[in-house]
Amino acid sequence: MGINLNLLSYILYLAITLFITFWVGKELHKKGRPLMESAFDKYGFNSWVSSVNNSLLMGYYLLNAGNILLFLTTWEKTENQGQIIEALIENIGFIVTLLGVIHVFNMSTLIFMHFKSNLNKH
Repeated sequence: MGINLNLLSYILYLAITLFITFWVGKELHKKGRPLMESAFDKYGFNSWVSSVNNSLLMGYYLLNAGNILLFLTTWEKTENQGQIIEALIENIGFIVTLLGVIHVFNMSTLIFMHFKSNLNKH
């Protein structure tokens, strides 16, 4: 009896997406803090930086966990290695694209806050 290819594809998918999710989340949490501090400082909300940064990280993890689990429910049966690779590329690609869109939105908001506060000073 051979290995269940669906199970193998689920294990690979979970390993890759969980690694990406936690690694990217940790990096964004750490490296995004200075921009948040700068943007929040302009409005006098310095004390909110840690709370907002941690809340964004939790929201990021919850959104990713939900998407990862939803994709597992829509996974088509894989019968060969080619189908496993295709499913992994399609589903991981969507997750990474979604993360990128959310990141661009969050960064745009912080940059807008920073520049708007500078314009209001003049």
